[in-house]
Amino acid sequence: MISAFKISSAVKLFHFWAMLSLGCWATLFAQGEGGDAIGYKLPEIRHSTFSKNLGLMRMEREDIANQLAGFVANELAQKVVDGDRFSIHLAEKLLGLALHLNPRNRIAVATNFQLAQGIVPHHVPVDYQPATLSDLFLKRSELLEKQEGEENAYLAATLLFAAMETNPKNSEAVFRYAMQRREGLKIDWGRILQNGGSNR
Repeated sequence: MISAFKISSAVKLFHFWAMLSLGCWATLFAQGEGGDAIGYKLPEIRHSTFSKNLGLMRMEREDIANQLAGFVANELAQKVVDGDRFSIHLAEKLLGLALHLNPRNRIAVATNFQLAQGIVPHHVPVDYQPATLSDLFLKRSELLEKQEGEENAYLAATLLFAAMETNPKNSEAVFRYAMQRREGLKIDWGRILQNGGSNR
């Protein structure tokens, strides 16, 4: 006769392997879901929050979109796919801004699609390293602040944020952003993320 101890051990062993198999299937299913598995989720952006009255020419908008998307692809993508929450939130904001500057920007559209699938994009050729890019975003932000209109003020604030995040050692960008927050001026990321993504 088979002892009660052997039966109990067999039941426990069966339960262990059943739970292990269930866990493996759950992991594979999550990986197959692409962006949901890593937490990256940016709504499809077809229409820009910016109008033609924005204080940038079309080529300038395209250039800034390229630089923002290139930074995400080269500096953040691997961390996004690895599931780093800070990088996911930052990538959503910067790519969202790029897509609002030009919803058809090639680098931004491709990078957004790849990240949503959990794919790390190939390295994107860029004109500037992060430190230089940060300085350029800061200067552009300062120029937009001097122009009239709510759109220009909004873009100035988001580019100041981009300047700080692309190079956290840019003391001038950090100082200006900190003062902006102290004065109670916060960026409405809902306009960029369209009430989706990580609005925080």
